[in-house]
Parts: sequence; structure tokens; C-alpha cells
Amino acid sequence: MARFDTPQRPSRGTVHLPPPGLEHVPGFLEPHAKDYDAIVLAVRAAVLKDVEMKVTEKAAELASRGNHVFHRLQAKHEERLEKLTSVVTDCIERQRALESENEALRQEIARLSCQMSKLGHTLPLPTKNHSESPEPASCSTAAPNSLFSTATTPDDHGNFDSRDPPWQSEVPLFPFAGVSPFSMCAKSCAAPPLLLAELTQTPTQTPSRTPLSLENTLTPPRAPEATRAKMTNGSDGISFNFTLRKADDADLGLTLSHQEGVLRVDGIRTDGAVAAWNRACNAAEKVVMVGDEILSINGASEPERMLDECREKFLLKIKIRGERPTSVAETSFSFRATASEFVPTHGSQETLTADQRTPGKMRGKGRRPQT
Repeated sequence: MARFDTPQRPSRGTVHLPPPGLEHVPGFLEPHAKDYDAIVLAVRAAVLKDVEMKVTEKAAELASRGNHVFHRLQAKHEERLEKLTSVVTDCIERQRALESENEALRQEIARLSCQMSKLGHTLPLPTKNHSESPEPASCSTAAPNSLFSTATTPDDHGNFDSRDPPWQSEVPLFPFAGVSPFSMCAKSCAAPPLLLAELTQTPTQTPSRTPLSLENTLTPPRAPEATRAKMTNGSDGISFNFTLRKADDADLGLTLSHQEGVLRVDGIRTDGAVAAWNRACNAAEKVVMVGDEILSINGASEPERMLDECREKFLLKIKIRGERPTSVAETSFSFRATASEFVPTHGSQETLTADQRTPGKMRGKGRRPQT
């Protein structure tokens, strides 16, 4: 609330003089203390009324805002409630549909059970003690290529006795009323349990036999060509030089160790400069391999200086010594399958023809055709 200063009342001993020109106007020379009190009361009442009016307006504005927010939250709640109600209604409808379908399936199973029970009583039981010896005479009641043909054989009196075909399995008696058909099916058609180890086990593959040929039999197989052997030019292996330029943010990508004045290559990373050199190199003997020995880098042969050259320089002239794979010399003596001595002559063809015409004499003895 605004604060107003109360006007000071004039003391009784003070003489009030009227303004110039208003000396003869009545009322100026009379005491007016009562007028001050009335004015103060009037101003106070006006101020209180104005403050009360503004407070009422603010309260109404806040109430309207609160009502608006409440109505908005209530609308959102009702929308969510409607969505949940629709979802629950759909679930109830689906449940009812499943119940009706379940009832229909039960009726169908009952009908099939009745039919199967009648069928089980009408079908004759197959005989298990069939003779394994072949019958001398038999006739079929259907076409030869028919799947459902049944073979009949005459008995001692000349009557034909029909037997179940070999493809027809034994039909068990269907359960009586009050017994669940699923329990009987589980008992009569019980399959052996499957184990997880058997399912996950990798089937063993039978190794296929290599076909024999005259060339492979007479010619010995070649030795593997990628064998790690020392070169004949020296007992210490082969040595070669190459120049390598590193990038600014790359290194050689080698794992090195000190060994008697040389640096031995213990590992090669795939993201280094040496690995890039190996991929771009066309000569197999100049590929850097694990186990090679670095003899010098930029003319420096001490291990510490070679490491300094690798750290400080970008252009590196590297000399490496190491063992490289060599191809084993082929055997000087071998038979040739295409030689004229192994080509069948006219006489051998006649011998083979004569052997083929007389079966049972030369089979299983492993004789070779004579040349």
C-alpha cells in the first residue's frame, strides 16, 4: 500500500495569513483542522479501494490461468485413458477370438478322435511273423507301379491270403473315452530325446578317396616349395638392400631386439612402413620377414645408431640379411606315364579282350596288362 504523509496540523498560536488578494474572502482566517482530517480519510478510503480492486483482478487472472492449465492436463489424461481403454478392448476381443478358436479346435479333435477310433476297430492288425524267404509265386491286386499295391500269395489250399504291404506300419488301438489322445500318441509315437550336444556337434565328414592314376603312381610327389632353408650362396643366408621413405606421422612398424651387433626383426605390424613395402614388393626374396637381421641403416652398423636413424630420418637405406624359401630340386629319376613303354599295344588289347570274355578267371587277382 502506498504510504501517504499526514499533513501537519497548524499550531493554535500560529497566525495564518491569507494570500495576497484574498484577504477579504471569507474562510481563510478561520481554523481548518477538520478539513485536514476529512481529506486524509477520503484519500485513505480511495487508496484502499484501488488496492482491493487490483488484488481482486490479479486473483481472478491467476485463477483463470490455473483453470486453463487444469483443463489442459485433464484433456491429456482423458486422451491417454481413451487409448488405454481401446488397447484393453482389443485385447479382450482377441482373447474371445482365441477362446472361440480353441473351442472349435477341441471339437475338431473330438471328431477326429471318434473317426480314428472307428477306423482302428475296422482295420485288421498286421501280422508280424512274415516269412523272410522269397515266395515262389505272387500276384498283385493293383498296377505294378502303384504305391498301394498289395501282394497276395496262395496258401496250401489254393486260397489267396492278403497281407499288409511292407510300407504300412502298425496302427495302435485308439484310446477309450475319457483318455486323452495326446498321452497315447506320446506313448506310441515317442521319439528318442534330442541332446543339445548331438545337435551342436559337427558331423564328421568321411575323407574322400583320391582317384589313382598311372602318372601319380609312377611319379613321386614333389616336395613343398615354401621351405625355410639357407641359400647356397652362403651359410648366413641372403642379404639385400632397399630404400624406404617414411611418412611424417608413420613409423617402420617393426619390433626389434639387439643380437651381436645387429637388429633382429621380432615382429611386423600391419600399419607400418615395412608392411607397406612388403605389400608393394614384387620380388619375394626382398620381402622383410620375422627373423631377419638388419645389418645397417644409412651406413650406420651399430644398433644404437641404427635406432637413432630410424627415429630421426625419413629416407632410410636398409641392408637386411635373412633366410629365404628355396624350391627343392626335383627328383632326377622318375617314370613318365606318357612313355611309349606304358602305352598298351595291339597284343595287350587282344589279351584284355580275351580276359573280358572269360569272366571269373582273372578277376580279383590284380594282374596288369602285359606289354
